[in-house]
Amino acid sequence: MFRFKQFAIQQDKCAMKVCTDSCLFGAWVANEMENEKSIHRILDIGTGTGLLALMLAQKSRASLMAIDIDGNAALQAQENFKASIWSNRLTAQHLSLQNYHPQQPFDLIICNPPFFENDLLSPDVNKNTAKHQGVLKLEELFMFIAQALSREGIAAILMPDNLSQKTREIAGLHQLFCFKEMKVRQSPQHAFFRTMLLLSHKKNERLISEMCIKDAEGHYTPEFISLLKDYYLHL
Repeated sequence: MFRFKQFAIQQDKCAMKVCTDSCLFGAWVANEMENEKSIHRILDIGTGTGLLALMLAQKSRASLMAIDIDGNAALQAQENFKASIWSNRLTAQHLSLQNYHPQQPFDLIICNPPFFENDLLSPDVNKNTAKHQGVLKLEELFMFIAQALSREGIAAILMPDNLSQKTREIAGLHQLFCFKEMKVRQSPQHAFFRTMLLLSHKKNERLISEMCIKDAEGHYTPEFISLLKDYYLHL
């Protein structure tokens, strides 16, 4: 169990466990979107435990659809949604992106997609599905987003830093352009390991910023605390 101030995440059956970078990603996107009045419909692709959808529900009044190709993950997300105080706005379905055909566009699409495409596969098939690009290709992801995102909508993507340029290039082929990029590292002594991207249909200047999760002494940085303080019980 992963306990937040407003909800607890049950994750016993789910292949994709709650991790710090996912929490940071959800908090960063929620913070960016908090004052966006035009976001009424949100889609969480590959929801896992439902963490990202729950974090966005806490900071918005939008309705949220979450899908996952893994049946156990979708079931776990459903249970977590039902246990939350935002259950009337949250829906989870066991569904692959390739078989999902929404009737209306989304104002925000968020995804922590499969990655580590060139790394060694795990013996655990569920972990391979969650972490590797064997099920969902970036080309498929951005083709879907380009069609399902509203004209003024925003897509939020979390990627390994070494794949961020490739991600922007593939998104650009589908007329999706990065306008904000946050590069993340564990501490000042570490290299960047994640990049959080915001994309839209409009081609604007890309604003790049950086943050560390911990400082040189191993304490959480003020930036990290500011983003996560509304979620963590103890920070």
